Amino acid sequence: MPNSTRSLANLTSYAGGLDALADSPQVIAAWNSELHHRVHVYHKDSIEEFLDLFVPCSEPYRPAGDVLDGVFSAYKPQKGGEVASYPSLTAGLDDLVSSFPEPYKLSFADTHSAQWRFPFTAFAKHHSKSSPDVSVSFPGKKFADQITWSDVSMVIEVKPTEGEDPFPSWKLGSTHNGTVTQVARNARNMLLTHGFLQTFVVGIYANSVRIARFDHTSGVVSQTFNLQQHPDLLQRFFWHFTHPLVGDTIVGCDPTAYPLTLHDHVWIRKELFGAGVANVPAELSEITKGRRVKVYNERTKEDDWYLLIRLLDVNARLLSRATAVWLAVQDNREYNGDEPIHPLLPSGTSHGEEEHLPEEEIVEGSRAEDAPTDEAKDARMDEGKEVPVDKKKPDDEKARPKVRVLKEAWRQVVRTPESAFYERLDACIPDDVRWGLPKWVCGTDLGAREVRDWEDASPPATVSHYLDDTRHLRLGLPPDSLDPPTHLASRPSTPTPLSPGDADAAPLGNIPFTTIPVTLAKTTASLSPSTPFPQHQTFTWALSRGTPYTYRERSHMRFVVDNVGRPITEFKDTKELVLAMRDAIMGHRQAWEMAGVLHRDISVGNILIVDEPEPNSFKGFIHDFDYSSMTDTPPVKNEEPLDEQAAQVPAEDALAAMEDALLAAQKERTGTFYFMALELLSSACMLHEVHHDLESFCWVLLWVILRHTNHNLGQQYCTTVFKYGSDDEAVNGKVGWLGFERREQRASQRLTIKNNVPLTDMMYKLRTMVRRSAHGFDILTYDSLLEVFNEALAKDGWPANDRVECTLTDQVVDSVVSPFQFAPDHFAPHVVTAPPATRAQVILRAFRDSMARGKEREANTVAQVEQAIKKRKERGRSLSQVEVMEKALHERSPDAKRRRGPGPC
Repeated sequence: MPNSTRSLANLTSYAGGLDALADSPQVIAAWNSELHHRVHVYHKDSIEEFLDLFVPCSEPYRPAGDVLDGVFSAYKPQKGGEVASYPSLTAGLDDLVSSFPEPYKLSFADTHSAQWRFPFTAFAKHHSKSSPDVSVSFPGKKFADQITWSDVSMVIEVKPTEGEDPFPSWKLGSTHNGTVTQVARNARNMLLTHGFLQTFVVGIYANSVRIARFDHTSGVVSQTFNLQQHPDLLQRFFWHFTHPLVGDTIVGCDPTAYPLTLHDHVWIRKELFGAGVANVPAELSEITKGRRVKVYNERTKEDDWYLLIRLLDVNARLLSRATAVWLAVQDNREYNGDEPIHPLLPSGTSHGEEEHLPEEEIVEGSRAEDAPTDEAKDARMDEGKEVPVDKKKPDDEKARPKVRVLKEAWRQVVRTPESAFYERLDACIPDDVRWGLPKWVCGTDLGAREVRDWEDASPPATVSHYLDDTRHLRLGLPPDSLDPPTHLASRPSTPTPLSPGDADAAPLGNIPFTTIPVTLAKTTASLSPSTPFPQHQTFTWALSRGTPYTYRERSHMRFVVDNVGRPITEFKDTKELVLAMRDAIMGHRQAWEMAGVLHRDISVGNILIVDEPEPNSFKGFIHDFDYSSMTDTPPVKNEEPLDEQAAQVPAEDALAAMEDALLAAQKERTGTFYFMALELLSSACMLHEVHHDLESFCWVLLWVILRHTNHNLGQQYCTTVFKYGSDDEAVNGKVGWLGFERREQRASQRLTIKNNVPLTDMMYKLRTMVRRSAHGFDILTYDSLLEVFNEALAKDGWPANDRVECTLTDQVVDSVVSPFQFAPDHFAPHVVTAPPATRAQVILRAFRDSMARGKEREANTVAQVEQAIKKRKERGRSLSQVEVMEKALHERSPDAKRRRGPGPC
């Protein structure tokens, strides 16, 4: 029987919202867009093969035989009485692992009434509560009376009937969707709480059992097996789960991340107090949820250690980049392997006891005054023996580690790593002129680095010829598996544009179910026994659907930047807000004009205010270059725009360069949905240019002012301007604010900020500029925008401490990436942007847009282009530029289009 998988349709997912709205249509729709076609039922000849492939273990499982007979005989679930069956179920689970050695033994607890909030308090209000039916401890650990997400390694969801199993693909409807959502929400919480690379959820539906595995790109679910007849299969799973090949706790743990210990708490507090950090208790309010992580330093070719002390921002979607931004401190303690050499603990606490201390005792015992004495620092514990300390460790002020920002994210493997953009910025922009941009410190793409090591350590593997070898995960495929799946030959030629909920999803969500033979499991024996597959790069799509789908995999990035800031919404007064925005725009300008990097995702979350700027330094900066693009080569100093260059460039070369840039960039649109430029929302195929980002800056400023200042329109007016949903609704909201229809409308909606004339006048000018730019009269430029900001900042009359709290509920909205190419081998991972827009480019863009809208507009635009060419010849403009336009006109003619076939749009 061939191995096959199936994808589930019409599932639901939601990654942000209030508890009261957990079952609202908006919540359900958001979950739907996230899990749609991203949960695969994996069909194999046996569950054992599923476990060997997706839950590989370091020590072979040995069946317990007759010992398991009747272990679940007391478990008799009934409809409406499932809660009453939990004690017998947990008792059977305890018996199932009773033969495990103590360090590997799991504990089980009934937590169906727990009502756990989102793992991180600062973001809990955006997410619904969770109540896992049964929670599973970490190996060798016992549950305390108060259980939190930090104590849970896995959850089990229980339903009383087999009919409530939601995973057969023919089961559709809100009830089954809600069951899948429950599983996915628990998986999301465990991934975020522990920083797992993958996580597991067991579903028990009466006596039918499924094992679900989730990472940040998709989920894969096993076939069912009977709990009463085959308890050994569940025991086998627990054995695999507690004997990982990678890491030292469970399958899916990150081998480069460790929980913080009491030693770490003491050291962090001392360093922060010594560095003069303000309000240390607030910074460490959730220190017990921090981690100690490795960060590879490309300069030294060694690992640096960082202690993550507070989560600053998080993308809580399950199947996404899952970006997490942490406040971090570099750990400059001495290390023995992967463990710091600990001093003696205060108050006579011995090494290891901190693991058993309650959370409040750990925090209390971590006060600065409780730090080890100088005498204690002169000793170290090594298996009960005191070891002398190397006293070379400096203790002067300069040696104190600096508080920095660490970012983790799971990028799509077809997308340029964010580190590449920072490398370009560092190479092109000298430190003495750098403004409004963060400074790269260290870090790497863990997944890409691990794949290289994995390939070098593995026997020669056959490279799939469907994708460039730099874009996919290399797997050991047998020669007979290289025939392409036949379903790809009949794929639709035009994809359905992605909705905002499909934020950074790949464009294959509307492919119907197909059975794809996969034989990868048979080759795992030939791979390196220590790492069957890379852990920091996902492989679920490749194993579930075949190697043509590896472009949907994600790779784990971790890096550190030098600048620490607070969100733009936490400004102290509006002048600070405007100053930070101005500096961020200047940083955007440097990135584009000096390094050829275009940000393409300007949003509230991507602009930060520097808390304590150095003298003569910037107050605000942009960060998060996940969705950026850059030119093939950095701009040449003093380079002229394309119009002036064209006279020296052959027409064919100029056209090719322009067309390459247009085609590459048009394959996707990017940006956070609320702040996308009108032109990007209005057109399916549009080159993302500088003026689109500049318009996004204006929308961000308006968003913050409507929500956090005292003005005449009221905070609720923000929901009138910024619509989340369809493109048409978003356009209508913004057009209404700009007052496209009539002057009376603009007058009635004029924004007046109380006791703030400079900001009121500035917002009126920005509104006019954005309206004219959207009409195509005066495209926004750096000079025009910065002139308005500088003029406002130079005025008197700015009030102090005029920020107000927002009473509106927040909607977590991820960045939008809508690719317009369908096939994986045509997907554009590296978007190359064109030079600053010239008049010819604007005409070409208008012509392309016109042809997409229909033949009636086509004829008029052809006439306009012909007229433009005629005028340029009459004015004696450069022949090469005219030839560019004439060639473009010929290539875009209906006859040429029929000869070529449909374009990328």
